[in-house]
Amino acid sequence: MDDYIIRYDNCINSMLPTGLSKLELNVFMYIMAAFKDASSYEVTISYDALRDIIRYNPKRTNKDFDLVLQNLCSKLQKVTLYASEGDTDGDYCLFPTFIRNWYDRTLTVGINPRAKRLFETRTQYTQFDIREFISLKSKAAKFIFVNLKQFRTTGIWHVYIEDFKKKLGAASYSTNNCIQKLLYPAVNELTEKHVFDDLSIKIEYGTTIGCPVKSIIFTFKPEGKKSSWPVPENTMPEDALSGSGNDDFGEEKQENVPSEEEKSHTERFDETIDSIYCTAAALLGGRLDEDEIGRISDHARECGLSPYMLKRCIYNALGRNNVRNLTGYLITLIRKDSISPKQGMPALSPAPPQPERAGDFFTGFSQKVYDFKALEKEAWG
Repeated sequence: MDDYIIRYDNCINSMLPTGLSKLELNVFMYIMAAFKDASSYEVTISYDALRDIIRYNPKRTNKDFDLVLQNLCSKLQKVTLYASEGDTDGDYCLFPTFIRNWYDRTLTVGINPRAKRLFETRTQYTQFDIREFISLKSKAAKFIFVNLKQFRTTGIWHVYIEDFKKKLGAASYSTNNCIQKLLYPAVNELTEKHVFDDLSIKIEYGTTIGCPVKSIIFTFKPEGKKSSWPVPENTMPEDALSGSGNDDFGEEKQENVPSEEEKSHTERFDETIDSIYCTAAALLGGRLDEDEIGRISDHARECGLSPYMLKRCIYNALGRNNVRNLTGYLITLIRKDSISPKQGMPALSPAPPQPERAGDFFTGFSQKVYDFKALEKEAWG
């Protein structure tokens, strides 16, 4: 049923409240689903329908359920939305109104008019079935599920470990505890429920002392019958690997030259792998359109920027006031704070010539050279 489908702008994923319980997360997502096709800025939800969809324990009383909604409403009123319009920007409450009708057993939720467009977007959106979300038992699995659904058409989510812990509300966890107690059990649950096909993870380690965990890469089979992303070489059919075209004897086969469209797809696929495009889309989605995000990510890649450096540039730009042209300002920061690989690194001055030393070296001392013929003449006469 389409009533169970949630669709919202990707920027909401960065605003998901981490202080909610599993039951409160289920209620929150049902409210989000109600706003998908809402024609006004308010939706009214029946208590009975809400209890059924979130699988609330039927043995619990209505008073207990009322207390759950009361606590949830107080928490959701702290969820803010950052919006920039013209020369002004500000933070707005996402759900400013909660009206609980004790007699009719209904909940009326009002959304900020500035945030209504986040549920009407047709590009850069997250979409999933609320029943799959509610079926998950752990909070970690729920948060990972939502973020993976953001990249459902690419099948790749590359996230730094610190950002991953913040998304799960586990910033106080050590990296090892986060991986062992949250990541692995959540991935096992998602795998057992067959939510994502061919789900796997790869942990990247840094090169500093101790080789700390740097980031996590989630890969899974993209949704949809036909994906616009190129298929990796090891999964292409045999006829594609062997080459297509004329197989007549005596004719030399020409090397397959990728078209401009294939090149653009390959470039965008590389952006997804190194997280440049995904980083820009996650932080700028809802503020800039897809073409501007692609333009920013192209400049970042040309200048050799890492995802971390790009994120720092974006945070610097969003922290500035009176920025009218966000795209142009970001491109200026990218060019200023990076070294383009086309320009190259500055050439190193040649090392001064070292005096020649005869023989081998051992512990920094030159080996002494002996004239054996002269020594023989001196010894034997």
